[in-house]
Amino acid sequence: MSVTNESAPDVEQTRRSDEFPQGYGDVELISSDKVIFSFHRYLLCHCSPIFKDMFVVGTSKSPTNDSIPYVILSEDSATLDALLRFFDPEKEPLPMNNETIVGLLEAARKYQVPRVMKWWEREMQIDLVATQKAKLQHPMLCLVLADRYGVRNVARVAARELIKAPADELQVDLPFESRLLVLLDTLRRERITQLTQIVDKLVTQAIKAFITKALSKSSNTSATASALNAGNVHSTPPKTRKSTDSAHHGHGSKTLANSTTSLELQTVLLKLTSWTINLTMAVSKEPNWEVVSRAFDGDEPIEWQRFMEKAAFKVSETRITQLEAEFPVLPSWVGDV
Repeated sequence: MSVTNESAPDVEQTRRSDEFPQGYGDVELISSDKVIFSFHRYLLCHCSPIFKDMFVVGTSKSPTNDSIPYVILSEDSATLDALLRFFDPEKEPLPMNNETIVGLLEAARKYQVPRVMKWWEREMQIDLVATQKAKLQHPMLCLVLADRYGVRNVARVAARELIKAPADELQVDLPFESRLLVLLDTLRRERITQLTQIVDKLVTQAIKAFITKALSKSSNTSATASALNAGNVHSTPPKTRKSTDSAHHGHGSKTLANSTTSLELQTVLLKLTSWTINLTMAVSKEPNWEVVSRAFDGDEPIEWQRFMEKAAFKVSETRITQLEAEFPVLPSWVGDV
């Protein structure tokens, strides 16, 4: 890379960096938005072979001081300010900022500064212990950048986040390889299938439980009505009008009880059907076990909280916990990034 042939901007058009002011170093870097950074040449050469080559080629004289050389760079002032902090042992890196991270990583690649990539990986809280626990901010941005700059651990964790994230988190204002989208779509479909199967199993068990409950209730009501009817028959002299009325009354109570139970069952099944459809749609948009868990919360007419305590639910919950730990089965490209 050679020093730009662009002429220095007029002094009136420039301003000085607050963090790297005039006199801070023996060379000046001018950003694309005409901010002048004074910095140490030896630190630039030590941290970046690209900057070292620049100074071998030669520099121009500063527009503000003929004795100080300058280099005009294509990066803006925010990117240069963030980058130079990694060169200076007396400065601390700026906190993570999604608005500047793209420019910073691109500059780190351009000037061959691996320390920036290591810092980014550390900021993402990626290590062998925390990989399963870390939750990334803006995982799609992380995946695209990790794929672009070869940061494997970030790519792995970002992929795990994205396969169970809401669909709108897959949007990012950056160009990226179509294979990334194909990968995520494949993994999300597999996960949706797994969760849908578990939801279907839970719903089937719920239906069976409530049918059994309804039949038991109907049977108990009928038995009570029969007992009352039998009591009326025995307490009334035979062959009287009252005995006939009591028999009809008992039959009517039984029929009414059955009708009421049937209506209650139909209402529950209709609500259950609507709940199932909504849950399936939610899982397709966000294939996450938390979506299923949230659907069981609240005062539902079918008493989900009590049903959730059943052993069958616990088995399913354990299974999905295993899935959470296993997903995704990462394809070979992640290891080769």
